[in-house]
Amino acid sequence: IGDDGIPTGFRANVPDIECYYSTFGMTVEVTLLNGRDQWYAEGQPVMRHHRQFEESCGTDENYCIFVAPTVHTDTLNSFWMSSKYEYDGQPQNIIPLTLTQFIKVLELSKEKLSRNELNHETLKTLLNSFKSQLDNSASSSEWISSFPALIDSWS
Repeated sequence: IGDDGIPTGFRANVPDIECYYSTFGMTVEVTLLNGRDQWYAEGQPVMRHHRQFEESCGTDENYCIFVAPTVHTDTLNSFWMSSKYEYDGQPQNIIPLTLTQFIKVLELSKEKLSRNELNHETLKTLLNSFKSQLDNSASSSEWISSFPALIDSWS
C-alpha cells in the first residue's frame, strides 16, 4: 500500500482475491488500467489464474469477477470467448464489471445484508444471471450491455 492508502499491487501469479463458499468458488481480479494495456496486462493472466483456482478449489462451479474503471473491448472479447466457448479446453465464468457496476453490486449487497437477505446463494443467483445472459447473447457487446439491468433486477 502506498502512502496514500491505495494498493500499489498484488502478489504475482495468483488471483487478487479468492473466495471459498460451500457451493462455489470465486476469484476477483482488479485493475486500474483502461486502454489496450488492460488486455495486454490482464487478459491471459486473469484466465490463467482463474483456471488454476478452478483446478485447486474443489468445487464444481467457479466464477471470476474482473473489475476495472472501464472494460476495454479487447479484454471483454477475450473473457467472452473464454466464457462462451473455452479457455484451455473448458469454458470459464469470467464476469467483467466496471468499477461503477461493482460499486452498485456492493451497495445492493449492503442493502440485502441489512434486510438479512444476503448469503452466498444470493450472490450465486446474481452470478448465474450473468452466465445465463452469456448463453443468450450473440456478441460480447450485447452481453455486457445487459449487465446494468441484471444488477438492477438483482435488487
